This record gives sequence, structure tokens and C-alpha cells, in this order.
Amino acid sequence: MFAPPDFTRLRQWIFRSTEEDARSALKRDRIDIRDLAALLSPAAESFLPQMARRSAGITTQRFGKVIQIYAPLYLSNLCTNRCAYCGFSVNNTIPRRKLSLDEAEAEAMILHRRGFRHILLVSGEAPRALGTDYLEELALRLRDRFAALSIEVQPLDRDEYVRLFRAGITAVAVYQETYDREVYARVHHGGRKRDYDHRLDTPARAAAAGMREVGLGA
Repeated sequence: MFAPPDFTRLRQWIFRSTEEDARSALKRDRIDIRDLAALLSPAAESFLPQMARRSAGITTQRFGKVIQIYAPLYLSNLCTNRCAYCGFSVNNTIPRRKLSLDEAEAEAMILHRRGFRHILLVSGEAPRALGTDYLEELALRLRDRFAALSIEVQPLDRDEYVRLFRAGITAVAVYQETYDREVYARVHHGGRKRDYDHRLDTPARAAAAGMREVGLGA
């Protein structure tokens, strides 16, 4: 689980950091929260080129010089959340549809024939309509045909992520939308997504389950 950050203290560290703090942070192989604050500070502005080079070097070291192209496969627009900004919001009067497993497999194979080997399985957040059992079965059908399967669905429990990882899903994307609690409460009016902390802890649950990639959308 993520420890709740002390944003007041972090803000103080950011605005109290000096150029020397930023320079020291850049020299370290591993950084802590104080170093991060220094690199986010106004005092670090002159070090942006060095930070960009350091970031590019780490990315190349971990992933190589590759561009990964994936295709989204929308499984369902059913959703139980009420979000002010989303077309899938439960109180929007729109046609709702969930693909059967056979339909989803057929759609995936269309993408496969067009050359895609990385797909992102996407749905609205309606666990009873499209839950772990469905995703597990679909992954088992697709895993031998694709290089990578990722999901962007409702937050799950650790044990559910373990099941999906074993079935062949290796990456999870979950967007917090905003890290400002007041804004979050204003735009999420109902449904499980209204629980800020449950969503915030989702990347930790996915990582603990063994997922190789966890995307934050940030």
C-alpha cells in the first residue's frame, strides 16, 4: 500500500530547495523523496536538460530503443460510476453494450490480422457485468496469439490481479484522474470510483500481484 503523502511538507521541501540540492540529487544513483522535491523545485529549472538526458538514459537502459504500438479493444461501455467528465457515466442515456467472449475474441483477431501484437482490453467499471472471470477467460483465449495483453478496467483486488497475471495479462493501466482530493470529490459523484484511496492504492496491488507494467497515466 502507498503511504499517504504529506503534501504540506513536500511543498515546503520543494520551495526551500536550492540549486545545490538539485545538483546533488542529480549525482545520486537512487533518489529519495527529498531529492525528488529538489528536482521538482523552481531552483532546478536550469538542470532540465540534464534531467532529460538522465531520464532518456534510464528509459533506454530499461526498455531499449523501441516504440511499442498497441491497439485498444473496447469490451463494454457499462459503468456504475457517476463521473462529471465521462461519456460512460451511469446517468448518461446512451446505448449500452458488452461484447460476449466470442465477440471479443473475434475483434481481437481482426487486430491480429492487421499486425497488432499488443492489445489493451478496455471497459467501463461495472464489475458484476464484466469482472475477473470474464477477463481471465478472454486472456486464456488470447495469450498465445499476442505478445502482450494489458487491461484498463475497474480497480481490482490483489488476488484478482494474481489470477489475471497467471492467465496472461502482464500490464495494468489505472488513472487517478487528479491527485487533488477536493477536485476528485467534485467530479466523482457516485460509484466505487468515488473512493479516492482505494483507487490510489490500485497500482500497489497490481505490482504486488506481479504485473510487469503498471501505468499511472501521469
